[in-house]
Amino acid sequence: MFSKIFSKENLFFVLVILAVVGATYSNLEESYKKSRDITRKNDLGDIEKRLGDFKEKIGYYPKATEDGKILGCDGVKNLSGEWIFKPCAWGNNPENSPFFPRTGEDPYNLDGVTYAYRSNGVDYQLFAYLERPADPEYDSLVVKRNIQCGSVICNTGRTNHISFPASSPLPLP
Repeated sequence: MFSKIFSKENLFFVLVILAVVGATYSNLEESYKKSRDITRKNDLGDIEKRLGDFKEKIGYYPKATEDGKILGCDGVKNLSGEWIFKPCAWGNNPENSPFFPRTGEDPYNLDGVTYAYRSNGVDYQLFAYLERPADPEYDSLVVKRNIQCGSVICNTGRTNHISFPASSPLPLP
């Protein structure tokens, strides 16, 4: 049937074009994944810097909510002089959030993918989901911890303390 529509030369030419388009699409998709993973890692680095600034000013790392958000936004002092903070959203935060005016948000945040944070006040762990298992920061031990990064399981993490890598739970203070 194809021989009636295409000559052998034309069929070969069409197959070559389809192969080139397929290879280009595959490489393009991999480039997009790599770009999104770089964004995630840059966000984690920015958040780590802000966590350090918070500790330097307040004296401890911000605590975490049950759902993995940073308790470090919209802070006020209560009558006994203790700081009370609200959870930070992943993304933009209220004007009264000098430490975390923007925490970064996963490129797939509209699909429910977020970052996750754990802290005992002395140490912290920060988690994300990377799309490429071949990425050097992908950690299968983090996956085994089954920590939710929104709608997916986190597979990379960072911490301030070498004795408590992201692949291990933080001790209680």
